[in-house]
Amino acid sequence: MKIRTGFYASCLGGLIAAAVLAFAPSATAFDPLEFPAAVDALNTYSPDTIAPPTNDGAHDMAVGGGQHGVNFIGECTNKLGQCVNEGFSAQSGPSGENAQGRVSATVSVGTTFVYKLRGPVTCLDVQGNEAFMLVTQTVDGAPGFPKDQSFLLHVIDNGNPVNGTPPDAIANRGPGDFVAPTLLYPCGFDERVAPLERGNIVVRDVL
Repeated sequence: MKIRTGFYASCLGGLIAAAVLAFAPSATAFDPLEFPAAVDALNTYSPDTIAPPTNDGAHDMAVGGGQHGVNFIGECTNKLGQCVNEGFSAQSGPSGENAQGRVSATVSVGTTFVYKLRGPVTCLDVQGNEAFMLVTQTVDGAPGFPKDQSFLLHVIDNGNPVNGTPPDAIANRGPGDFVAPTLLYPCGFDERVAPLERGNIVVRDVL
């Protein structure tokens, strides 16, 4: 009787363990404790003041900020140039409806040539831990990002960048440099991203 009881208990324990593993969030799942870190990165690295998205569990959202290399180069610093300081905040309904938000970035090419990316988010497409945002450029003088035209911001949330976790990733692509919106990617698509050198990104897909 004791053997049979122990056998059933062992089976039950195995089933519980399997269920825990099956339903445990992955490393890239939305972590509500990481949201304040992403908002802090938004406030730290955005050249402009931008309000964070609504974190109520009813909105798709993407928020964060940081530094990343120009044109997918590696390590960058403000002192040496070739660096983008960027912050963004976007939210929409669960199906992408009523998209809103803002993107603000300053790009240094070398140590003297600086241009800006600024504009409202007009489309947000969240797919798992990735977000694609269409943004209308509102300033002149940014090569490859003409004023009054849309550019694509693509970000990937790889979780908190600690303990060997791959860094979050980000890229801005100008008109003609990304796949136009389709049924599968309503804001457009481009798979090229650069690692976020410093900062944090959070993406939430509520569906």
